[in-house]
Amino acid sequence: MSSLSHIGVLPQRFNVEPLRQALLAHPELWNQYKGRLNHPESPHRDTDDIWMRFAKENLGHPDERVMGPHESVWYPASETLSAGRALAERMYHYVEGKEFGGVLIIRVPPGRQIYRHVDLGWHAAHYQKIAVQIEGHPDQEFAFEDGSLSALSGECYWLDNSFPHWVTNPTSKDWINMTVCYRN
Repeated sequence: MSSLSHIGVLPQRFNVEPLRQALLAHPELWNQYKGRLNHPESPHRDTDDIWMRFAKENLGHPDERVMGPHESVWYPASETLSAGRALAERMYHYVEGKEFGGVLIIRVPPGRQIYRHVDLGWHAAHYQKIAVQIEGHPDQEFAFEDGSLSALSGECYWLDNSFPHWVTNPTSKDWINMTVCYRN
């Protein structure tokens, strides 16, 4: 996987079991903010997400998504999913972050996908991304034009979503990751 230019596995592995258990205990947290999901042409239309941290201006506006410069703050889901917040903070320290951006948990249900797209907007361009796989299977792929990554639970990877990418899940299991945005 080291030959891929837009995604790669990092040596660090994280214990994701506390967060996985918390997600199972709190299904009501999925899709509270629909800014990425509510358009029928959205590349994320077949997915679910939990916004743990994002623009202060989005709090109380679940159907919108701030696209311009903003300050990221912890959302209420981070209180319920305290294991997720603690994990995101460990990931941020692992990459020696200096500015903490958004934190998003993404689920691609069985047989669904994230359609090919490039992430645009200020937040996507401003921050670097690191992700940890909460649920993963060898047949699921986070893909770019030059190859793909099939991460397993606990595996950590960097990604550059300014290039065309997509996720496929042809399995009977959920694909779940948590992406942490940061600047050094």
